[in-house]
Amino acid sequence: MYSPKFKKHCKFINNWVEDKTNGMIEKLLEQPPPGDAVMYLINALSFDAEWENIYKDSLVREGEFILENGEEQTVEFMGSTESSYLENEAVTGFMKPYKDGRYAFVALLPKEKISMSDLLSSLDAKGVMDLIKNKQEEVVQAKIPKFSLEYSALLNEPLQNLGLLDAFHDIKADFTRIGRAAHGNIYISRVIHKTKIDVDEKGTKAGAVTAVEMECTSAMIEEPKKVVLDRPFFYMLVDTEQNLPLFMGSLMSVE
Repeated sequence: MYSPKFKKHCKFINNWVEDKTNGMIEKLLEQPPPGDAVMYLINALSFDAEWENIYKDSLVREGEFILENGEEQTVEFMGSTESSYLENEAVTGFMKPYKDGRYAFVALLPKEKISMSDLLSSLDAKGVMDLIKNKQEEVVQAKIPKFSLEYSALLNEPLQNLGLLDAFHDIKADFTRIGRAAHGNIYISRVIHKTKIDVDEKGTKAGAVTAVEMECTSAMIEEPKKVVLDRPFFYMLVDTEQNLPLFMGSLMSVE
């Protein structure tokens, strides 16, 4: 049974998250915090940018998006001509800039016979950044599906698989530098992550939030390149000055 105090805390946290993500993520906590929760560490990120060249109605047409199982979805594709082409042994792709030039949408389409799971298992930070740094200044005929994507996950297991073990242990965890509990030891019980992204004719909106719940025990070419994102692809929103991704994900189906 949750007390009114915990329900109030839940509302406060969700309101804060909604504000910091500009309404993209309305609710982080589905239920009030458990009675033994003593602390939440929350990080929120919001992105809202207009394309450098927005899509005109004449550039938006219906087409088929093919899922990995062969099924087809009828979606709206946005066509454009871009000037940054990306390619290596596994992908082809392009960069589409946002209005101020500081940020760009990066799309990487696996080459034929390379599944998304194979691509994701082979991707690493250096490889992705090298791909962006070595972009080719070539004309690219590109098509992007309009999409809206929401994702939520509990990150306990992935973080533990990366070696973060003691922090989740009710005895071994040591968070005394940030706080102490009156009864027992403070440790991480859950790491909650939520992301939402919208891509349409005008631009891109995205929001992400992660919460750590702490508890106590108790060139000139003859033919332009073509990249049509009509099957699952990997994407990033990138800071072009730092060559660092702010958001990244894979689109497996169009919602």
